[in-house]
Amino acid sequence: MKKGIAILSMAAVVVTLVGCATTSGGTSSAARPRTNPDLITSAEVDSTPNLRDAYDLVQRLRPAWISKAQTGSVLAYLDNTRLGGISALRDVPVVSIGSARFMDGATATATLPGVGSRIISGAIVVYSKIGR
Repeated sequence: MKKGIAILSMAAVVVTLVGCATTSGGTSSAARPRTNPDLITSAEVDSTPNLRDAYDLVQRLRPAWISKAQTGSVLAYLDNTRLGGISALRDVPVVSIGSARFMDGATATATLPGVGSRIISGAIVVYSKIGR
């Protein structure tokens, strides 16, 4: 009987220690900010060196947006003005970019002008520092 109580007490101590170890590991990962896969923030724009234009920015920070354009139609916008395909992002200098966002096809069709009845995979919307 005493042996059973001792084993249960030891098991409770082990479970408590494992729980504490798991909790402390969670706080260190919370210290690292998570990046939103559909947004490039102004802080990211400002902290990424050696970029010429919006296309370079997207290619470096969110290459998946470029991949989506290769598998379907992705439009480029500057402050809600349609520019064309994603190659038009090369005409937007990085010094004028405040942030950028990827919208899926349904969201882009519902919120952006100029999509019409086209079927698109998504849209890359670049917001200028002045336009925001």
